[in-house]
Amino acid sequence: MPMQVYPDAPTRVFREEPLTAVWRRWMCYADGCDGEMKPSGQGLMTNPPQYPHHCEKCLRVESASTTYPRIAYLPIEALETGPDSNGDRQ
Repeated sequence: MPMQVYPDAPTRVFREEPLTAVWRRWMCYADGCDGEMKPSGQGLMTNPPQYPHHCEKCLRVESASTTYPRIAYLPIEALETGPDSNGDRQ
């Protein structure tokens, strides 16, 4: 069967933007603690999955929907605006 060509088919438009890679770490927010939350190596079979982490200083335990630390990709402009109130880049 010959290939069909559709003259009015939509064209895919792509936009490329410069990115930078950052190392995203989860820092403990307990009062007076400046430790880093590290993954326990376990995964909870919930929906969505949860991954327990513990603080290396105060041993606080929290779960997240992904593991930290991790590499995150941000637009260059995000580095210029600085972190928001949650500590994440905008």
